[in-house]
Order: sequence, then structure tokens, then C-alpha cells
Amino acid sequence: MSEPLMSDAELVRRLGAHPDLRSRIEALVLAIEDETGELKTADAAELRVMEMMRRTGRDALQSWVSAPIEY
Repeated sequence: MSEPLMSDAELVRRLGAHPDLRSRIEALVLAIEDETGELKTADAAELRVMEMMRRTGRDALQSWVSAPIEY
């Protein structure tokens, strides 16, 4: 894996400006860790992650569209 483009603190600071995205990332991490034991098979985990990524992508694009234009 390559080196991160920003520090952990900078990433957390920027995510703080996008609470919906932060929540999605948090949910993704929790799904990956599967502390509840809810995801019993690789197929179940794959479906969960794919759906979460679709929603994250959709939300990210909606945030981009609504961002102020800078010239």
C-alpha cells in the first residue's frame, strides 16, 4: 500500500466537514471488523461492502454537486 496523502489528523479534520461521509466511512470500518458477527459468509460481506460503497459514492457526488464553485 502506498503512503497516505495526508496525516491521520488532517483526514479526521476534513471528514469532520462532511458528517455524512464520516458516518459512511465509520459504518464501513465497522462492517469490515464485523464485531457483531453478523456477516457469516464472504458473499454476505461482499454484498454489504458493495452496497455501502454505492451509497458512499452517491453521497460523495451529491456533496460535490452542491459544493460552491470557486474561480
